[in-house]
Amino acid sequence: MTTQPASGYRSASAFATCAPILLVAEALVSAAAALSDAYQIRLLDMIRFDMPIPPDLTEAQDVRQRLLAGLEVGVSLPALIVFLAWVYRASRNARALGAEGMKYTPGWSVGWFFVPFANLVLPYLVMREIWQASRAEPGLEWRQSPISPVLGVWGVLRVARGIIQYGPLPVLFGERSLADMSLFGANWANVQSNFYWGSLIAHLVSIALCVLTVVVVIRITDLQELRRLRIELIARSVVEQAEEGALASRPVLRQEANVPGSPSSPFLRPSLP
Repeated sequence: MTTQPASGYRSASAFATCAPILLVAEALVSAAAALSDAYQIRLLDMIRFDMPIPPDLTEAQDVRQRLLAGLEVGVSLPALIVFLAWVYRASRNARALGAEGMKYTPGWSVGWFFVPFANLVLPYLVMREIWQASRAEPGLEWRQSPISPVLGVWGVLRVARGIIQYGPLPVLFGERSLADMSLFGANWANVQSNFYWGSLIAHLVSIALCVLTVVVVIRITDLQELRRLRIELIARSVVEQAEEGALASRPVLRQEANVPGSPSSPFLRPSLP
């Protein structure tokens, strides 16, 4: 069920503009990191099979990996902050637009992204609720609103990215450098190769997740802006109809003033000598 929108609606367009820019930047960094991971795996295979690698090549690769890991941290953190700010605003706006009985408060809509294990599933449920509440048609229960398959794929990718436990910090701090691996031999190279295969898969999933997050952010923001505009037009139409009704009643009063016997009728006025 929906009601009239409460005061407190604030457009999320600013966040919906900044978040996609940062998410696209994160996707580009992840793409570069994926290519670097593939090259790292190739070099690790050379170490495993005792093939000679020039020292300057390993040093250049270590510098490249640390640089990309630093960029990944530097871009993904602001992207996450702006995205969660958008989630908070979108959740509040859904309520301001009239959605009643929403399960997840604006605060917990953000908080569930940080709760271990729960953050694999509940962020999808939060986004599904915001999507449905934003798409609700006047007079219909918002929970009956359909959701896009894009949001379902987004939820699956979030689960996949959460299961693949990879972080760029070990690479950033030089714990996965090729210079050290060449000293430990093939067994150490096998362990590191498994790590970088996981890193490669994680980066590919991150690219798809960033792209779909952009789609979800833009779509929900558009739904909320469209719903706000529709409600404003309905309210304006009601006001205009009331004003037209008031104007239509005025000629009736003037006609009554000319009816004989009325206090303002000229037939009751005394004639001048």
